[in-house]
Amino acid sequence: MEKNLKLRLLESIGKVYEQSKDCKLEPAFFEKVESELEFLSDYLKVTCHQAFIVAMVFALNYHGDLVDLNELIRYLDCNPMKILEFSDDFEILLSKEILSHGDSVKVIQPASLADEIQEVYKSALKLYRNPEKR
Repeated sequence: MEKNLKLRLLESIGKVYEQSKDCKLEPAFFEKVESELEFLSDYLKVTCHQAFIVAMVFALNYHGDLVDLNELIRYLDCNPMKILEFSDDFEILLSKEILSHGDSVKVIQPASLADEIQEVYKSALKLYRNPEKR
């Protein structure tokens, strides 16, 4: 994958993640990150709301192996009922195998997500686990 595309993907995911902290899933948040979500949705061939979910699971995954809905609710500081509004989007992402579902929602195995995103994920994970190689 082209280096600029990798950087753009990471940058867009990072901006969505940073801006979403305590956003309460209010419309103003989605307006603020509209360009990043449109880029991600075009790349992943999903809706902007689905791109938001993928970005959040991808970013929050660095805190642990699994991202459950409680962690997502805490990070976003939103009413749990707001997350339920995204239930159809979660189901679509699960059916497309962009996310997998066990006891929690987690980033899926490398073969299921776009190869380029997984390549970015693996590279970033290596740096995260081995900071001396930065």
